[in-house]
Amino acid sequence: HLSGAPMESQPALDFPADPAIDPDDLSRMVGGALLVPGPPQRASNAGHIRLPKGANWYDNEAGFLRRGGRDFEFDYPFGRKELWGLAYRTDFDLSAHEKGSGASLAYLDEETKEKFIPHVIEPSLGVDRTVLAILASAYREDDMGGEVRTYLALSPKIAPVKAMVSSLLKNKPELVLKAREVRKELQKVHPSIAWDDNGNIGKRYRRQDEIGTPFCITIDFDTLGEHPELLDTVTLRHRDTGEQERLTITEAAARIRATLA
Repeated sequence: HLSGAPMESQPALDFPADPAIDPDDLSRMVGGALLVPGPPQRASNAGHIRLPKGANWYDNEAGFLRRGGRDFEFDYPFGRKELWGLAYRTDFDLSAHEKGSGASLAYLDEETKEKFIPHVIEPSLGVDRTVLAILASAYREDDMGGEVRTYLALSPKIAPVKAMVSSLLKNKPELVLKAREVRKELQKVHPSIAWDDNGNIGKRYRRQDEIGTPFCITIDFDTLGEHPELLDTVTLRHRDTGEQERLTITEAAARIRATLA
């Protein structure tokens, strides 16, 4: 949730691990699994996720984390802050459970036929700080049409709205009917296809830019066959560049599907 008290998630991931695992290798492995490549960093305040330079694993005061823990930091617009934490608990947890329960928790390696107690890593992820990091990374300002434009360069995979469909004019029933048909068709690709017919087309584009919608699709008189060679084609506008291209409805659906794969 983006409002109210912060929510923290601390999943414990149990997996067989070499007792001699290098903590640095572990941090790179977990960091690589958690980080999702985003769009090119073009804004001066775009953040980056990193391990503190020269940072060492710190020791837990209680002595439980015998190999220590590590923080992943993010360059927010207001400074570098902790984003995630990672604790390497070795075999402490499962060894304690085994001792307390009297039941063996050893893992059998089918290839070597050796038994060992699996190690545990415990990532600590804050939902609120992660969302803030995503928004900070995606925030962009540029000049378009002689005006400063603000937009969110979100990956289509995490953008809340995948595309917006509208008719060029909302007072032309034939355009509105066709636009709703196109939207229904695109919702077969993904249900999060918005409808917007408020204001002129430029204002619709700007509203969608601000919430990070990757594509805007406009139905006009050419879609209806005013020029026969353009029948059942639409205008697809790209958020990041503002460029537009003419595609068939099938091609527009395929374009959206490809960005979500």
